[in-house]
Amino acid sequence: MVTFLPNGRFFRINQKFCDIVGYDRAELLAKTYFEITHPEDLQADLAYARSLYASEIANYSIEKRYIRKDGIPVWVNLSASLVRNSEGVPQYSLAVVEDISVRKQVEANLERAYNSLQEREELYRTLTTHAPVGIFQTNAEGEITFVNEQWCEIAGMTREEVTDNGWREALHPEDWNACEQCGKSPSGSTSSKRGKNMAVAKCWQPKQCGR
Repeated sequence: MVTFLPNGRFFRINQKFCDIVGYDRAELLAKTYFEITHPEDLQADLAYARSLYASEIANYSIEKRYIRKDGIPVWVNLSASLVRNSEGVPQYSLAVVEDISVRKQVEANLERAYNSLQEREELYRTLTTHAPVGIFQTNAEGEITFVNEQWCEIAGMTREEVTDNGWREALHPEDWNACEQCGKSPSGSTSSKRGKNMAVAKCWQPKQCGR
């Protein structure tokens, strides 16, 4: 918990806030919160403070960064309200400050992982769309989850016709069981089917086929 005077100077500070920003009380009492707020977050913070002292808002909450004494940014959630005297004149703002650095790091890691996954999926989609071979993919139940245009051309089927188990219509009836067994094989296998050469991996992995 921390209090700020209208000019931005620190007024009262507890030890928890000192631990968050890495300064002792004496150092903070000689500073304003402007000085230790991350430059990219300062204007938003000031705008809220002005609205608070102008009685435009009763309180506010903001996620912002302080710059610790060691120079490392630290993310916090700051919730502030205004304290007035008996005559209603603003005296200082009272803020509860929570360190949310761990949460922010987790969010950043998840975002990076999501973006990486999206990039890989886009690369896979591009490669399979433009590949000079027929490619299709099924789930463990044998239902189609992806098919490229080349495979449809080879099989003489539309994407709509391939839906679910429709892709099986492209196989000769005598090859259905063999194809299914190949798909269930842990290591996958390659076999020649009537009218086509079809590479069959696990059911949930891409299957390649060419003329």
